[in-house]
Amino acid sequence: MKYQDSQYNSKNQWNKVSIEPQNDNKINLGNERQRTEHHSNATKKSKKEKQQDNQASEYGCVVKGSNQHQLVDYPAGFPLAHPESVHLRAVHPQRMTAKFQESRDTVITFDSDFCSGNLSKVTKGNNKNEYFLWISHDSAPYLEDGYRTWFYFSVHGVPQGEQLTFTFKNLNVQSKLYGQGLKPVFRVLPNTQKKWRRIFTKVNYFINNEDQFILRFTHMFSNTPCETTFFAFSYPFSYEESQAKIDDIQTRFAAASLEKNLYFHREVVCYSIEGRKMEMMTISSRDGMLEEREAIPEDGVDTPCLYPEAQKEPARRPHQFDESKKVVIFTARVHPGETPGSHVLNGALDLITDLKSEQGRLLRKHYVFKIIPTLNPDGVARGYYRLDSLGQNLNRFYNDPDRRDQPTIWAAKRAVAQYATQYKNLEAYIDFHAHASKKGVFMFGNALPDNDRQADNITFAKLVAMNCLNFDMNECNFSEKIMSIKDKNGMSRDGSSRVALQKATGLTYCYTLECNYHNGKRINTLAPKLMKAQGHIEDETAVTDPNSKIYANTNSPPFTQEIFEDVGNAVAIAFLDHIGVNPVSRIPLSCYRTVENVRDDIMNNLAKYSAGQVNVCGVNHFSSSNTKVSKNYQKAEAPFLKKEARGKHSHSGSKDP
Repeated sequence: MKYQDSQYNSKNQWNKVSIEPQNDNKINLGNERQRTEHHSNATKKSKKEKQQDNQASEYGCVVKGSNQHQLVDYPAGFPLAHPESVHLRAVHPQRMTAKFQESRDTVITFDSDFCSGNLSKVTKGNNKNEYFLWISHDSAPYLEDGYRTWFYFSVHGVPQGEQLTFTFKNLNVQSKLYGQGLKPVFRVLPNTQKKWRRIFTKVNYFINNEDQFILRFTHMFSNTPCETTFFAFSYPFSYEESQAKIDDIQTRFAAASLEKNLYFHREVVCYSIEGRKMEMMTISSRDGMLEEREAIPEDGVDTPCLYPEAQKEPARRPHQFDESKKVVIFTARVHPGETPGSHVLNGALDLITDLKSEQGRLLRKHYVFKIIPTLNPDGVARGYYRLDSLGQNLNRFYNDPDRRDQPTIWAAKRAVAQYATQYKNLEAYIDFHAHASKKGVFMFGNALPDNDRQADNITFAKLVAMNCLNFDMNECNFSEKIMSIKDKNGMSRDGSSRVALQKATGLTYCYTLECNYHNGKRINTLAPKLMKAQGHIEDETAVTDPNSKIYANTNSPPFTQEIFEDVGNAVAIAFLDHIGVNPVSRIPLSCYRTVENVRDDIMNNLAKYSAGQVNVCGVNHFSSSNTKVSKNYQKAEAPFLKKEARGKHSHSGSKDP
């Protein structure tokens, strides 16, 4: 039965738009003693630990320096809570504040007491205006060792025109990454520079006599002392910012009118080990929406870990959609320091939720997007680089995740499997990452035994490349070898989301999208964007125009937040080309003309494409600039362009944009 609009007229719904109401009530921390005694292996607490427990109970265990999104509350007797997390959740070695009285009128303050911040110690250096810095390792305070790469802190009170030198004393070796030219990023708040930029000075690094990796850079403070300068390893996107992004989308959709035909729902999929929310958004139109709600998977019924808010209220789950309307799932930040993945996801989200864009409208009309922005909430909030609170690389546990030890992965796997097996409408899954060694933006896919499906698998990645200057098809890999390669610690990529979920669901389009933190090896040659209805060429933006100053005098520019977001935009556009409904497409004016021809080229070179051995850079064969090509095509007959505009390759069979 199709869903009726009249059912949305209750006072509990958002105005005239299909947006599900949310319960913002906090979960009470409950009796600390009761929760501790629930675990037979709970250790005896010291006096200091008991004081921390009391403070956690009194203040609802709010992470210091953060807002309500950072609540780390458990229900009383929560069965999945680790005994360690009960008394260590309020301990934050990543967060500190240090003040240095440099003169009677100058106090310089270092601070990392905010979401995703990481700076554990600061001392005066050996030289004037030099400071030695140490960061906290992944999994602190639960473990005593881990990765030490992500840093994020602020400096306040530096006199205008003064130059400071920062020397990091305990980072993990990242010689390859910094050797490629990576520079930290900075911004100045509240007014001078709100956007993140890479620092202007050279970064120096070396191994000292004590076999320590030393990183050093200087920064000129051109702003006034009353402003605060933030520094980070890469463009940050905190857990708090992720929650705010969801809030913003919900607010915009709620304010839109009925004719926008929108559907938005947010829900808690599960709680992390420390009790933070792992949320999932459902974004679509109301086309094909059913009255029935999604069920809780059978192995999640009466299990507080999975969809906890819907355990007693099934109506808290999102509406089901007709099986013909395909589901696309995006996830990010299983590795907390891989912030480029969040910016790519945000680029896709910005187009999907654009209420003025025809491409955005068509994406919502033809797909149901399920988005989990943060797979590792604890790691992101604490400023870890790669692990979670228990020292686990969560992207190696998808084969057999444990409800207690890897609750977010356990829940995410069941969420994905439900759309593939129960509702049978899952079309694609993409997990967004960053890469510290391999250059470029690229996809890792799977080696599928059926050649037709493998060609389809690789074709989607090629469509992303044909819509993005910085996506490098040369660096993509769809080989069997890449599915089982082992890490240095012996753990196999067979347990990654890309491989394990494909094997569990049989999904054709299942990927990891990777972005190097710094740059790539080359840029693509893009065909012009044909506005099919008008038969005209749409202008390029600076980030999509190879003749803009972004790409001047370089084979590949240092990646910016805008470049990462453009990659996500291209991923979303590829889903329109994928089913032949893109109203502003590059495919008709490429050398292929149709998606079917793209696929044929891949089929004819399948082995090479699978191994990433085809030189496909510049494959559109445009020797002149996009501007000259655009002028040539603008002289052609519009009906002729329209005739060739539609690709034959369509999974939905729909030709109506």
